[in-house]
Amino acid sequence: RSQDIAALISFAQRHALKAKRNTERTRTLIDQVDEIQRRLNTCGRTLAAEQSERKAAARANEQIWVRAERRTEVIKELDEDRRVLFPSLRPPVVWDESLFD
Repeated sequence: RSQDIAALISFAQRHALKAKRNTERTRTLIDQVDEIQRRLNTCGRTLAAEQSERKAAARANEQIWVRAERRTEVIKELDEDRRVLFPSLRPPVVWDESLFD
């Protein structure tokens, strides 16, 4: 009977020590996971900011292309007007000195 009790105590001590080591290992792993999570959060914020900047750049690029297209249309209209509505020769302006007296 005393051998059984000694074996039980030995068994309990071994498993208690194993549980303590596992607990310490788990705490170490939790600390490492927390650090990894902090790093991932930082990466996530960086990626979100980069994505936001890319969207803003894409909007600005689109505006530039719209303005460039409008500019091209205006230039075409002005060129068409220049060709079609070429100023005709007007009679010379007669200066009347009396207008300045």
